[in-house]
Amino acid sequence: MPVVSNTSPLNYLVLIGEIEILPALHHHVVIPVAVSEELHDPATPDAVCGWIENPPGGLKSAAPSTCQMNGSESSAGVKETRSS
Repeated sequence: MPVVSNTSPLNYLVLIGEIEILPALHHHVVIPVAVSEELHDPATPDAVCGWIENPPGGLKSAAPSTCQMNGSESSAGVKETRSS
């Protein structure tokens, strides 16, 4: 199952040199488009900008959407596609 990350965990994992633990723990990580934009911001540290320019294969950017979760609607999620 994919996890959704915001900017801070990605930023600090890169800065402390431990970003490799993310794909070890979660094979699929989704980041909202706004997070991707923040990571590309000119004020972002060079190491983080370099990492987001060549992200790992399991990292995907997605736009937030309204989705069904356990019978209730949520607008905080992201649209997820499942592969067979």
